[in-house]
Amino acid sequence: MTAGSVIVPGAVYGVVGALAAFPLRLAAREVERRHAEL
Repeated sequence: MTAGSVIVPGAVYGVVGALAAFPLRLAAREVERRHAEL
């Protein structure tokens, strides 16, 4: 196993969390664009 193939769990969770939060941020941005509040 080489150093380049080591996956850091924290990094994986960070990426998954960012992808999961993306639709929420998109929705929040659209609501702000319409001058509404969540």
